[in-house]
Amino acid sequence: MGDASRLPSQLKSYLPLPHMQTEPTNSASVAPLPPTVCQLLADTRQRARRDAVLAGILRLAALVGIFFWLTTLVDSGWFALQKLELPVGLRAILLAFVLPAICYLLATLVVGPAIRRIPDLDLALLLERRFPQFRDRLVTSVEAQHSFAADGPLTTEMLSRTIRETGNLAASVSAADVFNARAIKRRGAITGGLALSILIGAIVSPGMLSRWWDAFVRCEESYHQRTTLLEVTVIAQPGDRRREFLQRDDQPYYLHPRGADLELEMSVPETDTATGRDWIVPERVRIDITRADGSLSRTYLSRTSDRTFRFVI
Repeated sequence: MGDASRLPSQLKSYLPLPHMQTEPTNSASVAPLPPTVCQLLADTRQRARRDAVLAGILRLAALVGIFFWLTTLVDSGWFALQKLELPVGLRAILLAFVLPAICYLLATLVVGPAIRRIPDLDLALLLERRFPQFRDRLVTSVEAQHSFAADGPLTTEMLSRTIRETGNLAASVSAADVFNARAIKRRGAITGGLALSILIGAIVSPGMLSRWWDAFVRCEESYHQRTTLLEVTVIAQPGDRRREFLQRDDQPYYLHPRGADLELEMSVPETDTATGRDWIVPERVRIDITRADGSLSRTYLSRTSDRTFRFVI
């Protein structure tokens, strides 16, 4: 018995023997295949298709599960280090590659095996290999329906007897004995383990699945739950006047006098007006600075009061 998931590729390797590919030279009648042979071929074809499609579905599901955990781990690691979401552009590029890949795998692993034609001769060769007691009778019987030349009554009688013997043998074997279900069970166990791990993760962290969907399918700019909020204002001089940032093309900006120090105040509101949840005041705030010349710098701020931080450039 072989791996049922590789059956379609195995069947492709079985080609009719050259001496069998001849056209009939007369119209002598050859006995049709017995019902037992037809049923054996039909059962083998059905089982081959079913196992190939099931193996493809399990393989595709396992790949999706692995992709889910890889992207989740990368995103969690990045957020732990940077406290930021992965760049939208990077996630959009990843999605642009993954979607066609999934469609291709679906077509080759599932749809293809489901609609692929499996000739009777390929099935006969497979059955001959599994059941040596046929001794080429099954292949001969199948070929006789299309390609053998019945040269006279003697040849016709010999073919008819071979077909009858094939029918008797076909009644004593089963298509289920051709296939090895261990490979399917092994893939099912792997896929089931991945699915169970995702389910457990969703129970332990209820927002994990929706966060992953927003991050890698919808490509949302913000998808991690925020526990704090900073409202940034400019402290203008003289008089410590508070000035709000203006919006231009969805980007905040502020016109600041050249040569003067820029002082920013970051405050944490009491509660989230949308949910009523209290915002958490962090111990410190990280500031990343990008200058006009392209240079970068980073600094950390401590609280100047219970809910505010100040920074001067």
